Amino acid sequence: MFTSRHLPAVLSVLDTLERQREEFSVPEWQARFGLAHERITTGVLNRFSTRQITTARAIAEASGPRLALPTSFLETIR
Repeated sequence: MFTSRHLPAVLSVLDTLERQREEFSVPEWQARFGLAHERITTGVLNRFSTRQITTARAIAEASGPRLALPTSFLETIR
């Protein structure tokens, strides 16, 4: 379960996954990151309001420490 506290880290991971599109072919990117990307975009973000996501994006883009994601989620993007 993700809370708004996790959103900055989730958005940071999503940005990283998006940047990886430039490094890999479409099939390889899909094999490596497709499931994690889908889980974030359809399973996590749709549970939050636009305002929550905007606030979390501002936090994610600011300098300073970020809150860690749950280990179970990080295991899905390996």
